[in-house]
Amino acid sequence: MPRFRQLRLLIQRSLGTILVAVLSGSGLTTTASAHDSGSNPYPAIAAWHLPSGRKPLVTALRGPSPLISTGMAGTAEARLLRRQRAEKHRPVVGSGGMRPWAPEVVTASPANEASIVRLPDGTLRIFWIVQGKYCASMRSRDHGKTWSRPVIEFSVPEHAYVTTQALVDRDGEIHVCFLVGRGVGNRRPAVDLFYDIWHTKTVDDRSKWLPARRIYAGYVGALRCMLQLKDGRILLPFGKWLPPAERKPATGSNEVRILYSDDGGTTWHEAPAALTAPVRPHGGQIGAVEPTALQLKDGTIWMLIRTDTGRLYEAFSRDGVVWTPAKPSRFTSSESPATLLRLPDQRIVLIWNNCQELLPPPGRRYAAYSGRDVLHAAISDDEGRTWRGFREIFRDPKRNQTPPRHGDRGTAYPHATATTNGFVVVVTGQGEGRRAVVRFHPDWLCETSQFEDFSHGLERWSVFHAVGPLEHVWRDRIQGPKLIPHPTRKGRRVLLVRRAAGREGDGAVWNFPMGYRGELSIRIMPRRGFQRASIALADRFFDPADPQGSRQAVFLLHFAAGPTPKRDDLRLEPGQWHTLTLNWDLETKGCDVKVDDRHVKTLNVNQPTVNGISYLRLRSTAERPDPAGFLVESIAVTVDPAPVPGSR
Repeated sequence: MPRFRQLRLLIQRSLGTILVAVLSGSGLTTTASAHDSGSNPYPAIAAWHLPSGRKPLVTALRGPSPLISTGMAGTAEARLLRRQRAEKHRPVVGSGGMRPWAPEVVTASPANEASIVRLPDGTLRIFWIVQGKYCASMRSRDHGKTWSRPVIEFSVPEHAYVTTQALVDRDGEIHVCFLVGRGVGNRRPAVDLFYDIWHTKTVDDRSKWLPARRIYAGYVGALRCMLQLKDGRILLPFGKWLPPAERKPATGSNEVRILYSDDGGTTWHEAPAALTAPVRPHGGQIGAVEPTALQLKDGTIWMLIRTDTGRLYEAFSRDGVVWTPAKPSRFTSSESPATLLRLPDQRIVLIWNNCQELLPPPGRRYAAYSGRDVLHAAISDDEGRTWRGFREIFRDPKRNQTPPRHGDRGTAYPHATATTNGFVVVVTGQGEGRRAVVRFHPDWLCETSQFEDFSHGLERWSVFHAVGPLEHVWRDRIQGPKLIPHPTRKGRRVLLVRRAAGREGDGAVWNFPMGYRGELSIRIMPRRGFQRASIALADRFFDPADPQGSRQAVFLLHFAAGPTPKRDDLRLEPGQWHTLTLNWDLETKGCDVKVDDRHVKTLNVNQPTVNGISYLRLRSTAERPDPAGFLVESIAVTVDPAPVPGSR
């Protein structure tokens, strides 16, 4: 074995194509590995085989490898290249053939606020309301990969609204709840305008629908959850809009109420609980609304509630009737609802918008519509005590374009189910061209590394920039950072981040698997004339150019070029490529920074987090127009596989 190690080192240090003729007295032939593909800009790996069929004893790199030709096999750049190969050839999962691992959009969602369920035979069904006409559905018999044409399930009253919530009970029957308007045309919710809850279900092994009927009268904005407990009780939590006389300034316009049925939906009762959450002095002041819930293994029911506090609130119950007061959860969130899902293997998946909304400008109550550009998922294997993932599963495909002036938009309002072969299928999104049915394997949330070299363009990035005046909650957007040809490598592209004339500095945001500890390396080149920029590690999504993204970053590093950088700025030589490595540990509350494998400083925590780090933010902080900017060639991140410590 020592002889073979020496031979391997000799081969790795050689230049060009490596040819080996004889090893241990036998002829050798080569076969290209699965890495040998036209999409790989780096040399393929050739496996050398003995004719006798014995296992290969040595491998060689074919072609002019950058690792070999530059003599940098152990450097930071070499590690980036190795991670690129691993990323390009990540294995897929599942039996019965090759299946996608990462999230993919399989089709458009048919409507806002649709609902998805799995039948006992494994068939998936999506239900939605065509306003004032009927409830429709479509189905998939191949675990969510393809979908049928829509069919009409049952008619609905004239003012039936889009929101739908479906449940398959333990007898295999389907329940559907939806909203029907009263006083439509009036403008005072819970005074002269109402949206009542209606319910229907199938009978006789889903062969027919019972007539739909009203089970709650009031103003309900949306339905996000219906679940059946182990004892058979069905729960329907919802946000009740309060009339002005019943509101409290500290808790806003909504409180969470719960309907329950102990006879399969024949009769319904309202629990006495009224769950509230505080409100901010600006914004919609919605209070507690649009809850989701799940029963834990010990029988406890766990509820997560949409609020405008910047976090999901949570409450607990043993029976669905008596509840603890709602308290802040560990999950940061925009003013958007979440969904909880129990997998067949008993793990829990949470899907929500792990986003920070914009702050309104001074003197304004509202900011521009924000916080719904990306949708996230996390996974727990210990009943919600610890979590992994915090990864983007769906990005608004129009996030970098001018938004519509009216109506909800973005990735919010998810509902999910698990397939019998282990995948998760999510129906989500609001607005034309923004609704989607997304499919992914939950183990993807447990990955511990990610690489970016822009071979996929900017699909994984958010690079929008708000421009123009704020008109109520609307503000125009344009693309900020862009891809340009690599200055020295033909066929490659790099990201350019700068400050263009007439606007603030550009920003770019990239998500990766969340880690309490981890290492991120980035190949970066300040161009000649570059002024100043920042690199931030964060625990949530901020709009790319939002200054909050720097103020609330967990770690923040400023870098500059030129002879007189600001105090604490890291100086980088312009016109040269540098590898910056950030190695963080939230237990020690520090982040070591290296430049080209040389330790230069240790960052302290800028803002603490109860979760780990899952975002890279790049932003120009130039004080005047900076057309030169800086280039980014590639990024690699690896995180500790241990879940974030803590408890629910």
